[in-house]
Amino acid sequence: MTTSLAITVFAVAALAITFVGTRLTTLTDRLADRTGLGEAFVGAVFLGAVTSLPGITASVVAAWGGRPEMALSNAIGGIASQTAFLALADNAYRKANLEHAAASVPNMMQAALLVVLLSLLITAMCTPDVSYFSIHPVTPGVVRGLFLRDADGAAGARGADVATAKRVPDASGYPGRGRNPVPG
Repeated sequence: MTTSLAITVFAVAALAITFVGTRLTTLTDRLADRTGLGEAFVGAVFLGAVTSLPGITASVVAAWGGRPEMALSNAIGGIASQTAFLALADNAYRKANLEHAAASVPNMMQAALLVVLLSLLITAMCTPDVSYFSIHPVTPGVVRGLFLRDADGAAGARGADVATAKRVPDASGYPGRGRNPVPG
């Protein structure tokens, strides 16, 4: 495959993912409304799982192919780029700061879990290269962390949607942000 063909295929795939991702967001919002599970829960479980599939596939294929650096850097790079895009989304969402509008218990628990999982990965990178039965000692903690949920399940996510969030004072200086409660 030539370089120009690879770049073209990459660009077409990126456009397809952008289109499908936009559609998935709309469908996930409807699913949250119809089931009553809440946007935080449905977004984290369903939308998060579906949109993570390309990254998971790339990391697994890289690891399977004997490229562990690419597998790990793909995961870390994905988190970094999603964080950067979240900052762009915060600038686009003018009703309130996303950090405050989405500050529900489920979202904060997911953020705390992310910090713990990333800390485990960094710990694994900084420890001696040991394994037991081809498994690093940190791996069980990471796998266990992936399946943690709040004790309330979906109940903890109800009523914590952006539409019900109140505006908070904002020191960013952007006009129209952080002044009045969101109507609802």
